Amino acid sequence: AFHVDNPYREPCIDYQLLHCVESNCPEDEGINRFVDAVGCAERLRDIDPEAFEILCTVPVKWEIGFPHISVCPIIQLDHNNLVRRVFFSPKSGGYAPPLDTDKLQNFYEAKRKLVALFESDENVYSTNFAFNPVGVSRHLEGLNIDHDTVTKSMWNYRQQANQENDSEKSEQPTWTKLTECTVEDVQTMGKLYSEDAARNQANRALNLLRSQKGEHLKLGAPIDLYTHGLQTATRAHDAGEPEDLIVAALLHDAGELMSA
Repeated sequence: AFHVDNPYREPCIDYQLLHCVESNCPEDEGINRFVDAVGCAERLRDIDPEAFEILCTVPVKWEIGFPHISVCPIIQLDHNNLVRRVFFSPKSGGYAPPLDTDKLQNFYEAKRKLVALFESDENVYSTNFAFNPVGVSRHLEGLNIDHDTVTKSMWNYRQQANQENDSEKSEQPTWTKLTECTVEDVQTMGKLYSEDAARNQANRALNLLRSQKGEHLKLGAPIDLYTHGLQTATRAHDAGEPEDLIVAALLHDAGELMSA
């Protein structure tokens, strides 16, 4: 059956790489299929808003045995009310909590409608057709990666590539005092400053924001400065404020920490 792996983990995995190392199954066996679960959920929102709402609000239990247990809805939304992820895995629970009979029936009916969309649509959930293990060799390897690992590595490599590119382009200056600079030297510095800011300013700002994560940065509040910055920027965005004010709201504590 279609399923997502590890819905019982908290936090859940963000990215999964699957590699079929070996497979000599007959053509009608061991076939892998994928479905766009987020697209299916958005489609359900369009055709049956009530069913969509039920799957967004009923907390179900995912498990594979203690301590691997988590509780969350099948459909999960972000702060913009867009579908962020969809959990569906018959092999890992998804048990409904105690509900009134009518609401429980509505829950399972909504779940059936989502499954029907899985069967008719097509990328995030996977399933494979059964195969006879006798005389068949099939080897599948999987790798789970969290979001921060991917983005941090990407930014580090991009920064390194930019620095290497800059060092190849620019010649080392011969002057050691500003009084020895020519007009061309000053113009070159200004140009390189502008180019560097255009390429790297956004990444540096995001790294600065991420540096505000952690228990030690709650500073007497119930949330850390990172979460507070996201909340403040979200309020500015939802209020229709200009982009520069939204960015200022996002990073307002970074400047405060440095000036304290």
